[in-house]
Amino acid sequence: MSRRHFSAAAAAALSAALAFSLAGCGTSQITGHGLEAAVGPTFARLYVLDQQALGNRGSDKTPDGYAQCTRGVIASNVAPAPRSGSSASSYSGAGDDWSCVVNFPYPDGHIEPIVYDLSVEATGCYVATGPSSVVGPQTFKAASGRTVTNPLFEFDGCLNLH
Repeated sequence: MSRRHFSAAAAAALSAALAFSLAGCGTSQITGHGLEAAVGPTFARLYVLDQQALGNRGSDKTPDGYAQCTRGVIASNVAPAPRSGSSASSYSGAGDDWSCVVNFPYPDGHIEPIVYDLSVEATGCYVATGPSSVVGPQTFKAASGRTVTNPLFEFDGCLNLH
């Protein structure tokens, strides 16, 4: 094989390898909208479990399943908004810098937004950690007298990326 043919074959092989390795690159399937669809309903279901453990069965103060998720730290009383000049890619992908606002029903009937901090893996799986000042400690004494894990303190889940 001549040097010219060898160089062309090597260039073709290199191009094929590069194209194959970049096939997984592009827009991430992990987005704020995907996290909102997962975190909001999960929080609402776990809130019901929390209230049942506390002995508040049949409470009409259930969350609406709403969540608004964005990257970066946000205040609990401020709805997140896209930062000016940011690209769509800054609101997608894995990272430990996601935040989601959910509506928390207090025992007296009023509802306020609270912020969960999220760590999201490239697999689409996440861990959401709530503000213990609102959701309580990691464990608490249930109405039954047993010490139980607080379902609102921290929860995890996975996005459906397919």
